[in-house]
Amino acid sequence: MSEGRQYIINVLEICQQILDQIKPAPQIENFLNQIKEAREKLEGLKDKVYLKTKKGITDAYMALETAKALETKIDEWKSLSAEKTKEILDELESDLAAFVTNVETLEGSAKSRTVVIT
Repeated sequence: MSEGRQYIINVLEICQQILDQIKPAPQIENFLNQIKEAREKLEGLKDKVYLKTKKGITDAYMALETAKALETKIDEWKSLSAEKTKEILDELESDLAAFVTNVETLEGSAKSRTVVIT
């Protein structure tokens, strides 16, 4: 298994953990939908040849790092009192935007033609 593919599998696991931990509510419906959409995109990418390239590994790693940051922020959010929740929600949205951007970059790059010389 390529290193890039393993990174994507790890990101998929993090996404699933996030979706399992958060109870659906109207105020976070958009947030959960963005996680689900990113997860669907990653499912389609995990077997791409692109993930065997140096750039593919780097892009997959960046997606993993932003997923970990998002997961950490969610863990912080769950442990906060109600009055501090507003502050962290802004940070959470920023982390989500970074994650979604990395997934979209990865998806765009993986759709380009890739030639792997073995």
